[in-house]
Amino acid sequence: MIPLLPRLALFKSDEPEFQSIAGLFGRHASSLELIHDLEEAAALVDQDKGPLHAILLPLRIRPGLTGISACIQAKAHPILSSIPALGFSPTKDRAVMEAFYGAGADSVFVLPFEPELVLMQAASLSRVYQIVKERIAQERDSVTFSSGIASALDASPEPIVIFDRQAQPAFLNAAALRVLALEPNVRESPGNTSSLFASLEEPLKGLLNARLPSAPEETLPFVVDSEILTSGKRRIPMRCTLAPILAESGGILGISAHLQSSAELDELQQTILFAQRSHSLSLLSSAGMLKFLEQQHGGYPVAPVQRFLTLSQKEDARCRLSPILTALIEVLDSIVPPGLSIITKMGAETENVDLAVALRPSDALQLFGHVVLHAARAAGVDGEITLSTQLDSGEQTTGEGASRSPSAAPGVVLLCTAEQGPSRALITRDLVEESMSRMPAGFGLKGGPKGGKLLFGLEAAQVLADRYKVRIEFKTTATSFKVRLRLPRC
Repeated sequence: MIPLLPRLALFKSDEPEFQSIAGLFGRHASSLELIHDLEEAAALVDQDKGPLHAILLPLRIRPGLTGISACIQAKAHPILSSIPALGFSPTKDRAVMEAFYGAGADSVFVLPFEPELVLMQAASLSRVYQIVKERIAQERDSVTFSSGIASALDASPEPIVIFDRQAQPAFLNAAALRVLALEPNVRESPGNTSSLFASLEEPLKGLLNARLPSAPEETLPFVVDSEILTSGKRRIPMRCTLAPILAESGGILGISAHLQSSAELDELQQTILFAQRSHSLSLLSSAGMLKFLEQQHGGYPVAPVQRFLTLSQKEDARCRLSPILTALIEVLDSIVPPGLSIITKMGAETENVDLAVALRPSDALQLFGHVVLHAARAAGVDGEITLSTQLDSGEQTTGEGASRSPSAAPGVVLLCTAEQGPSRALITRDLVEESMSRMPAGFGLKGGPKGGKLLFGLEAAQVLADRYKVRIEFKTTATSFKVRLRLPRC
């Protein structure tokens, strides 16, 4: 907004032109500042009296300095280059006018002139200069952000979100995408994720509207504890450190938010404990395996793991279901978190039946174990896992009654259901990305981590199931995990 009294800087001189210019403006509403050199004009720019709208340059100022040479110096000055320069000539000499414009003057007036026209011209030029200056600064700051810091933020292992001046997400680094379970293509329209950060709207706007101190670079970060939503609507307690991003032209370009989950450390600790307990159980099981091999071979053989796997394949493909499940739960209780419960529920038709399935006992224990361990990771530190069984006759009901498919033999269905507990704190970190919740039901369970001599996780379960043509079906949501295995009955 241009004030009613434009501020003008006029070079003081003993020449008649100065007296004419000063006299004309003295009879009109304006703020006329007299200067002796350009440094005095630059000092006027930094004052709090409002913007300097124009520098008035008489043709003759003093010996050795003309308005034309002063105009050239003003346009080369780092502060005054964006201030309109108005030249004044005592005659309509074309050569003088061309010299002024060639020196960079924005307009040239001939004495005598109408002061009102000069004031309006100064106000108009000042507006144009200010608009251009703001647009250049805005584009410069925008380019600096997109090309200068985006790659650096993406390389950070910590989740960082950049908000614009409207408190809308403008950029999420790779770590933020992982923690919030977002696909990489959300970067094309980051504003669509604003609902995930609704709890930060008030502190963000408060910081954007706050008055910066005299030394903006000394602004302290603002820390707020909040809950951030993931794409699966899971709430994650976060400690958010908010800091303004200062634009090169002054003011705030946006807000950077550094997200730190207090739950992450708890989950990491659970992951380490889970691994350590598994290692202890592995060593204990290895001791039992070596004892068994010693009895079989009269000593410890070379490649004991492979020898044991070979011996286990010689077992009969018959396994009593109830004892193997009881033993499995007792073993797993030693490694899962104390708050995680594993229970069994037998269907009414199987409660008093000694069910046996056509699997080798060692394969059955491993197959069920891999499935339950994966369910434990989904249930979390205080969730619940339920194992239930029911008979499957292999018959399919049609409109004419029950019929048996030629390839559908009687079997036993084992259901494993995991439900997250109240805290929703996970045991291992990979499910924080909620990748399983985005997989369609019945999707193959292959494709686990590679490397090593022993398979593990769902990939190992799938390999074991393939040996007996057992189909594994599962369904996942943000808070539950259900697996169904149809086992051949003996």
